[in-house]
Amino acid sequence: MKNEKLERCLKRKRLRNNALKRAILEVIEESDRALKVEEIQQRLREYPVRKPAINTIYRTLQILVDCDVISAINVGQTRYFTKHGASYFVCRECNRLISGPNLPEEVKRKIAKWFETDDAFEMVIYNLCKRCK
Repeated sequence: MKNEKLERCLKRKRLRNNALKRAILEVIEESDRALKVEEIQQRLREYPVRKPAINTIYRTLQILVDCDVISAINVGQTRYFTKHGASYFVCRECNRLISGPNLPEEVKRKIAKWFETDDAFEMVIYNLCKRCK
């Protein structure tokens, strides 16, 4: 589904779906938490793709965000994640980002119905973490 959505978007933008875009998307999809650009760059070393400069990774991430296949959240530093009904908690004091549990299917369906969307959404809750309370 994500690959089809990405293909359509790239075609509209007249961009190619190259190995680097696919590898970056795979790195983010395989992670159980939101990743910083440096973490993505580090994990790309395990993939059989050319080693991109950091600015190339930033450009590719922006394309993936624009195509709505990943999301970005800025909590002191931008982090990237897929939108599979993910939930994140952000501390209002220290900007700590904590991955929450995946939402139950029933909750995902209700949210999708309320907002007339598919299950590609994220939920971010801002509060104080245990350390800052």
